[in-house]
Amino acid sequence: VGDALDIVEQMCNAGFYLSTDVLQFILQICEESYEYILVHRIHSIICRYQLKLNGEIGRCLVHFCVRIKDFEGAYKIIGDLEEMNFKPTTNMYNAIMAGYFREKNISGGLRVLKHMQGANVKPDSQTFCYLIHNCETEEDIMQVHSA
Repeated sequence: VGDALDIVEQMCNAGFYLSTDVLQFILQICEESYEYILVHRIHSIICRYQLKLNGEIGRCLVHFCVRIKDFEGAYKIIGDLEEMNFKPTTNMYNAIMAGYFREKNISGGLRVLKHMQGANVKPDSQTFCYLIHNCETEEDIMQVHSA
C-alpha cells in the first residue's frame, strides 16, 4: 500500500488526474490489510492535491482514524473535508460514535450527537440504534430522546 501511495503522489506531482476509484481501491486494500495507520498519509495527499471525494472515501478516512483510536484525528478529517466544501455525512459521525461505544466511552458517543447537530447533519436509524443500545441510564435515554 505504501508503494501505491508513492505512485499516487508521483502522479499528482506530475499533474495527472486521480479518480475517486483509485482512492477507494487504496482504502479498500488498507482495510483488508489492517493498515489503518496510513490514514494520515492518505488524508495528507487528499488535502495537498485537493483530490475529489465521495461519501465512502470520507467515511473510510474517519473509520480508519477511529480504528487507531484517534478520535481527534477523525474530527479533524471531518473539519478538513468541510473546508474542501465536502459536507460530512451521517455515516462519518456514526463511525466515530461506534468507536466511542466500542471503547465503552458513553459520554464520547453522546457528544458525537452534539457534533452532528452543530454540523447540521441529521442522525439516521443507525445513529439511534447505537445510542439506544449503549445508553446505561434513563437520563441517557432521555438525552437521546430530546435530540
